[in-house]
Amino acid sequence: MTMGSDPLFSDENDTLPGKFETRIEIYSPSYLFAGPRPTVTGAPEEVTRGTTFEVTTTGKDVAEARLLRPSAVTHQTDTEQRSIALDVTTGDTADGAHEYGLNLPEGEGLTPSGWYMLVVLDAQGVPSPARWVHVE
Repeated sequence: MTMGSDPLFSDENDTLPGKFETRIEIYSPSYLFAGPRPTVTGAPEEVTRGTTFEVTTTGKDVAEARLLRPSAVTHQTDTEQRSIALDVTTGDTADGAHEYGLNLPEGEGLTPSGWYMLVVLDAQGVPSPARWVHVE
């Protein structure tokens, strides 16, 4: 969802009050409606840098996995935001569930400790709902 802004002033001298913009738009990415989404059904709550951890998914085969750092904005700047690609290794498939190994890179500079959203994507780029994991 995107919304308009609320400017403080409407003139160059900052003397006249601004007017609130009431436009609201709902963004619906087309890839969310391209069939069933993959779903992470099993993942550890705690993961360690430089290791491989196992996840279980349902739905289409996973082609990509990412960790997304939650936003921490101040003064329109977010130095914490990051998207970290994880190497995916294929595991077993049974009863409609798929097991994968996800390799978490080493280095606290790339992956600082804290909470991340784990998302897997299928070959068409359709993302799963996020699942929270904590990186140590």
